Amino acid sequence: MTEYLKIAERKNLLPNFWMSEEYFQKAELQEMSWEGWVWWEEDGWAVVPPISLNHPLGEIPSYFSLPIWSDFPEFKPHFLFSEFLDYEYIYDPKHFENMEGGKWKIFRKNSRKWPRENPGSTYIFMKNKSPFQQREINKVGIQWLQQSQEDIQDGEVLLKYIWEGKNQKGLYVKDQLVGVNIWDENYYYINFRFCICNPEPFLSEYMRFLFYSDIAHKNKLVNDGGVLDKESLKKFKDKLNPISIRKVKSWKREES
Repeated sequence: MTEYLKIAERKNLLPNFWMSEEYFQKAELQEMSWEGWVWWEEDGWAVVPPISLNHPLGEIPSYFSLPIWSDFPEFKPHFLFSEFLDYEYIYDPKHFENMEGGKWKIFRKNSRKWPRENPGSTYIFMKNKSPFQQREINKVGIQWLQQSQEDIQDGEVLLKYIWEGKNQKGLYVKDQLVGVNIWDENYYYINFRFCICNPEPFLSEYMRFLFYSDIAHKNKLVNDGGVLDKESLKKFKDKLNPISIRKVKSWKREES
């Protein structure tokens, strides 16, 4: 575990979506430290706030001038100005085991349509992948990217998770791979990174259902990240009944 995550866990901080060792590696961030303070840095930004075992949360060292990309809960620094960045959706996987009641009606209905039309599918962990399996994943990823109508953010990181992701589960029907769920985790959350799948009606809903119901036994909440200013993605995530939605902020020395 990186020094930053060790300190964050000892201070019982609720981590944000970017806080995992695997994301740290795949995004090629630099872990910086000075006089007991630690942060992750990229292109002139602190991706997460500086923290120290010996200072309270929200205190910033006087020499620290970098803008902070993404905060975490309870981070309220003095003398810095905030800007809204995105939302952060938190889910309890155990809620997907029953999906009872009116608030689940739409997702419950949609998540059952694809498996009803495609009986006999299997969902398997893809570890120590063969070259053939990797080609299958690449093919699904290329089709997914080609069908996307909007810009893909963090494209290089996405490709690294497709090629080298440590946690991947694939959905097969008739021996053909149709979708892959990719995630990582930290000391508190499972971070749902990507769902890549063929452009079939209601397949993405079923993939989401498989992911959440499959990891319920791990007894961890899931951080599903934000919505990237996409109204369609926001509506989709709202239908999954999050247990909390946090406004994530960026922080700077000067008001923009």
